[in-house]
Amino acid sequence: MTVKTKRYIELEDILGLQLTCKGCGSVLDIPKTFDLSGRENIQKLDTCPVCLKLWVVGQNGSTYHSLIAALPATIAKLRTVLEAGNLGFTLGLEVSNDKPESEKL
Repeated sequence: MTVKTKRYIELEDILGLQLTCKGCGSVLDIPKTFDLSGRENIQKLDTCPVCLKLWVVGQNGSTYHSLIAALPATIAKLRTVLEAGNLGFTLGLEVSNDKPESEKL
């Protein structure tokens, strides 16, 4: 017999974003209340604060600032709608039970 377990989190379980640099491994934690959409804050996504590796510039020169900056606000808006009870369902996000191969010992 095989047993599989699935894990879900709700939107209120999301406390923020965590950006881990692929270059040096440093971590930037962004709380859910931090507004990334402002010009002065969105530039913090440009490069790693430690090794200065480019973070949000794509291969063709396009950037992903707006996509990443919109995530906390979108989650907050969706959380508000769900808490108001206007929808006929609850929402959970399925998360992996396994660590990525790179994190396994």
